[in-house]
Amino acid sequence: MTTLLAVFGSAPLFFYILHLYAVHALNIAAGLVLGSDGKLVSVPNVAALWLVAALVAVPCWFACRSFAAFKRTRTGWWWRYL
Repeated sequence: MTTLLAVFGSAPLFFYILHLYAVHALNIAAGLVLGSDGKLVSVPNVAALWLVAALVAVPCWFACRSFAAFKRTRTGWWWRYL
């Protein structure tokens, strides 16, 4: 379990920015599907919020793993901040 979470720790700022945009895009898409003309929608309870967070975390994990591998091959000093 710690090795799975270490992937997020290898690119924390990248994960933070990525998950914010992913959740926002998912919210807009849900608004379009539900017919609220692209307006933001809310979840009914905290359990649904955690479910959305878990669903967004899975593709973010793969993106963070790829970005961490990319970051290891770069020598620029500023890559470590992402």
